[in-house]
Amino acid sequence: MYIIRVLSVRVFSLIIRSVALCLSECIVCYALCAGGRMHFWRMDFIFVFLGILCGIGGAVLMGNAKGEGLEKRGNEYFTAALLMMCIIVAIGWVLAFLFYEPIFRFFGADDESMPYVMEYGKWLIWFFPAYILPLFLAAFLRNDGA
Repeated sequence: MYIIRVLSVRVFSLIIRSVALCLSECIVCYALCAGGRMHFWRMDFIFVFLGILCGIGGAVLMGNAKGEGLEKRGNEYFTAALLMMCIIVAIGWVLAFLFYEPIFRFFGADDESMPYVMEYGKWLIWFFPAYILPLFLAAFLRNDGA
């Protein structure tokens, strides 16, 4: 049963990443943004980094604590990592909604592609937590010992 939980979260995470990359690169960048000058896959790497940062970092601490027999401390590490991810998401949302145009220009949008980028990029920002949550949880599912 444990292996099914681990595999289902990992497969779900890979499906989400694959669909997001396909939509970002193939459809939006090349069809709408005049030959792919706006690269949303760079945002994908940032999302993956943040999910792995919070997930793996907390999972290692949780695994060490549970290995030492400190179940409560392991659960506290999970809670702290989850809280850190929530804070990062909240700060990221505020910054993204306040400075979305400069952020999109940094990633390669120009005046010609900006209307399309604004329309699609806001969807990426809204679903940012749902994108990194499977990456975060996958690390803990491997270490929870259930």
